[in-house]
Amino acid sequence: MTFPHPKTLPLWQKWNTKQLQKKYFEGPREFRRGFQLDAMSDDERKLPHFDQAVKAGRGLTVEKLLTIEAQTTLFMGVDPGGSSRPGTALFILGLNSGSRIPLYIKYGQFGPRQFAEAVVNTYLHWSPYVNWLPVVVYIENNSLQESYLELVRLLPGAPVIPLVGCETGRNKSDPTIGIEGLDTEFIQGNWTIPAGEFYDHDIGCTCDWCRWYSEVLNYPNYPTSDGLMAMWFAWRALRKGDANQGKAMSSGDIKMGLPEKQKNIELGVDNALESWDI
Repeated sequence: MTFPHPKTLPLWQKWNTKQLQKKYFEGPREFRRGFQLDAMSDDERKLPHFDQAVKAGRGLTVEKLLTIEAQTTLFMGVDPGGSSRPGTALFILGLNSGSRIPLYIKYGQFGPRQFAEAVVNTYLHWSPYVNWLPVVVYIENNSLQESYLELVRLLPGAPVIPLVGCETGRNKSDPTIGIEGLDTEFIQGNWTIPAGEFYDHDIGCTCDWCRWYSEVLNYPNYPTSDGLMAMWFAWRALRKGDANQGKAMSSGDIKMGLPEKQKNIELGVDNALESWDI
């Protein structure tokens, strides 16, 4: 992989050669699109119709959608990452009258305890405002990631969350249920995107909504795909039909786990959350 000579690049004042090299090696194709004006064709994108859903939602925000869509069922997806980079993504997807509505995206770099706390906090995110809870939480659990499910279950004082381990493999590339299957729904107009959360942000914005937008728009050529994966897990939960007979759970349905002291004694996890090697 060879970095282009600086003389061939349209340099911005705030970008020096070292910064440009870093961007290039993070993702050469995304670099050519963003810095050399080499636009991606629809053939290069696996989700080419995502942008039409985004453009249709330019005037929408999460707050506005929560007001309009009062009977929305929530699904949550989690893509765990290690503690070396902000590669953990947590996503909440709403379902109302057949429309899929992204309502929350968060990225983070977490240690074991912080990861478990982030899952719990995201699960409870909307309950103080609209009295809603996700009916199910899909967490990727391939091999070592099975540990992440246990981390959430062992968190002292946490509510009992409906966790489902979500395996990935060949299903990821399946044209119907895989990531590319999302594009069929974009074509059909099944998604309502709160594009007002990010559409007018500056180029290069690194907020969570902008990162998610870039990951989905440029898949598979963007350097990361964590938020897209979390969205796909939430979408898989929605498609699976784990909708509690179609009824949204309320905050009154929260079941608390064992008290902290009792839980530590019964499960022998006094230091598990601090010492778990993941």
